[in-house]
Amino acid sequence: MSRKRGPKRSSMSSVKRRKIKNDIRLRDGENCFYCNIKMDFEIQAPDSPGNRDVTIEHILDNKYNRRNFKGNFALVHHRCNQNVDGMTVEEKLNTRVSKDRNHPIYAIWC
Repeated sequence: MSRKRGPKRSSMSSVKRRKIKNDIRLRDGENCFYCNIKMDFEIQAPDSPGNRDVTIEHILDNKYNRRNFKGNFALVHHRCNQNVDGMTVEEKLNTRVSKDRNHPIYAIWC
């Protein structure tokens, strides 16, 4: 009988993850990169430590790029992150509701 496993967690420490979230929040603001709706930085999921409503999205998926750099990160709702799973960079950028060409991510990827 196989045992179901939960989602794979990043090897990034919670302290480092929190610092990166704060840095990206200062850079990009408090709206989700994809849906452009303000995120709640206070929501806590009962099954995991830390804030799970706000997640760090890798614009270029980790399977293609093993290096973590802040230019590849955006803050998104947990559900929005799940919705773009498996998409290419182009598909992810086209998913954005607000096509703000002044967003820092566009300077890197477009």
